[in-house]
Amino acid sequence: MVEFNPIQEVTEGVELIDPSGSGLADIVQNLPPEMVNNIGTLIFIFKTLGIVFIAYFLFLLIKGIFAIKTGIRIRKMEKKLNEIDDKLSKVIKGNYKESGGEEEKKKEDKGIKEGGVEKEESKKEEKKKK
Repeated sequence: MVEFNPIQEVTEGVELIDPSGSGLADIVQNLPPEMVNNIGTLIFIFKTLGIVFIAYFLFLLIKGIFAIKTGIRIRKMEKKLNEIDDKLSKVIKGNYKESGGEEEKKKEDKGIKEGGVEKEESKKEEKKKK
């Protein structure tokens, strides 16, 4: 029966040069058996961490795309809101000018503030004369 040796699998075909003259493969081969058995678990953990990192990166990428789309929608809404505001301002100014302008409005405001029914009746009479 062939035993699984993760060290041989990792170092197979790799020739690393070590300054001391012995290769990295020799160092790994000389590790105690307890460490060799744990290296397979360590490799599995690194693979799992890699998969988690890739999944998190994809999540951030998708989140960024949705944030950009949301920003575009908000800008469009802001433009439409500004257009509506401009149109409302024009309508309000148009009604304001049609009703007699600023002077007439100021007189009406003063009449209402001074309040009396007499003032309002006199305004109605003035409008009928026009």
